Amino acid sequence: MPKGAHFRMLPTNARSPCCPEVLALTLLLVLTTLVYWRGLGGPFVFDDYANIVANPGVQADQGFWPAVRLALVAGDAGPLKRPLSMVSFLLNFRATGLDPFWFKFTNLGIHLLNGVLVWWFTRGLLDLTAGGERAGIRAALALVTTGAWLLHPLQLTSVLYVVQRMTSLSTSFVLLGLIFYLNARRQHWAGRPAYGQLWVAVPGCLLLASLTKESGALLILFAFAMEVSLLRFKVATLGRWGTLNQFYGLVLVLPLLAGAFYLLTHPIWFEQAALNRHFSVAERLLTQPRVLFLYVKILLLPVLSQLGLFYDDFPVSHGLLTPPATLVALLGLSALVVAALGLRKRLPWLTFGVCWFLAGHAMESSFIMLEMVHLHRNYLACLGPLLAIAVGLNARLTPTHPRLAGFAAGALLAGLALVSAVRADQWRDPLSLASYEVRHRPDSPRANYEVGRLLADAAVALQQPTLNEDAARYLWRAVALAPQDIGALIGLGMLAHGPFPPEVVAELTQRLSRRPLLASETPYLKALIACLQTQRCAPSAAQVMGLFGVILDQPGLTDGVKADVLSILGMYYAQQLGDVDACVRLMREAVQLQPNAAYLRVNFAQALLFIPDVVAAEAQLAAAERLDRLGVEAARLARIRADIQTSRTLPSAAGNAPTPP
Repeated sequence: MPKGAHFRMLPTNARSPCCPEVLALTLLLVLTTLVYWRGLGGPFVFDDYANIVANPGVQADQGFWPAVRLALVAGDAGPLKRPLSMVSFLLNFRATGLDPFWFKFTNLGIHLLNGVLVWWFTRGLLDLTAGGERAGIRAALALVTTGAWLLHPLQLTSVLYVVQRMTSLSTSFVLLGLIFYLNARRQHWAGRPAYGQLWVAVPGCLLLASLTKESGALLILFAFAMEVSLLRFKVATLGRWGTLNQFYGLVLVLPLLAGAFYLLTHPIWFEQAALNRHFSVAERLLTQPRVLFLYVKILLLPVLSQLGLFYDDFPVSHGLLTPPATLVALLGLSALVVAALGLRKRLPWLTFGVCWFLAGHAMESSFIMLEMVHLHRNYLACLGPLLAIAVGLNARLTPTHPRLAGFAAGALLAGLALVSAVRADQWRDPLSLASYEVRHRPDSPRANYEVGRLLADAAVALQQPTLNEDAARYLWRAVALAPQDIGALIGLGMLAHGPFPPEVVAELTQRLSRRPLLASETPYLKALIACLQTQRCAPSAAQVMGLFGVILDQPGLTDGVKADVLSILGMYYAQQLGDVDACVRLMREAVQLQPNAAYLRVNFAQALLFIPDVVAAEAQLAAAERLDRLGVEAARLARIRADIQTSRTLPSAAGNAPTPP
């Protein structure tokens, strides 16, 4: 499209897609399937375990509708609990069990569906704004953009990393909402109000997208990016009510003002958000410009060495000059935004690409205390730059070198497909994936930990103790790379299959004495207790009690984390030391620290049955039921009530019980 072209709305009866377009799109979908096929046999990874494999809401054994109700509230990855994503995982489990192949196959199906929606959306946007371009050119641009979006290696984790269905499924609703939005804008341009699509369909998709993942709320920002760059808020006169300005005032400005007001009146939110991270809100904000340029680099040049599941080795910015790239990235991002807005009349597609990309990162690359880097955050954000690049290259090449333009498009898609296919093959099995991850990101503590953990598991499964030496090497590497973390050290202790080595205990003690335990680290303590139960490790009681003592003595330990630690320690007393009284005492302390936590009440009730004190246990269960309004603990409550019925038949259950706390 020529530089500085003026845009015009095409008539509402613009030509429908023809058979060659549909055939080309079908071939792109088939190619995408072939590219990803080898990776479908790979494992669950990382957050898949907490959200799917070990989530009772996904594997509920009740009737269908009770299981759905439980899945709706079983999510713990976001404030809205992402109920639609969790129900989709439940349906996968009900249909095919816990086989990761079928979960990934479903993810691939969603990605292909999104490819169709991307094509539909880009074709609609080009038809709406591409004044002067032939229909064939617009169709080709939509297909090339769709192919690049489907095949780009940036998209791989949204397909093969199962839990990122939250991202891809939310994107389905966002794209559908944007298609409704474009249809409404076409009607507006023709002077016909489209109240149903603008005021019902778009907010409906916004709601569904947000209930799948909170980033679905960015639908409105994507629409706003189109208006700022291409559509320019142009409408025919439609009356006083239901206008475009009123729409944005209600669905964009008011929520932003409400959010800003909440943050200003609740400054403690920033402190609480930082409790689970090794960086502050300010450090995250300083780091994100560098992260965005990393994403752009991978988008433009997706080489295998830059692609990874873990980016925990990405250095945090502690100040404008630490590292110096912080200031450079901040100035570069500011200059890009200023240039894009300043040139929006001459280079509207540049403005579109920049605004769309930043809209896609407005939530996950902001002050919200998520991990610093994940490639799946580009799943929809990369569409704007890809479309802008396609339009720009078309404007440069097609008028003078049409064959070169076609060759460039074909070479681009072939290159992206090749890199993604190689990357998908690396995901074919757990050890292959872990080995390639540590090869791509050798300084990633998490990647080294994963290789060490898998080698340790293989040593047990294959009865090859020599693999423990390799496992220990990777785990010690993870320890050296992450001087604050404790996971790899606990893994090294478990690897000993006996008392923890003194050097491991000494390093653990030193790290735990320097800072409070994070909420994200309590699973390591649970894994330690589980390891004791399976007799795969055997730290001495003195070592276990010493570590828990150091943790509980930390003055900065939050009440929530302390309550969890007390609960874990209580189960250790009961299961490993046979000290039921100490277990009950610790569970009582945990409940006193967090009296509104239903799961702690359930733990306490379970401990009381060890005595057994049935009356006190029932009192705790009744309190838990009152607190558990969403039914998250329903399955555990039912099991313990069944245990209580059994306990009532025992002579020791009779008599007066002590007053519950």
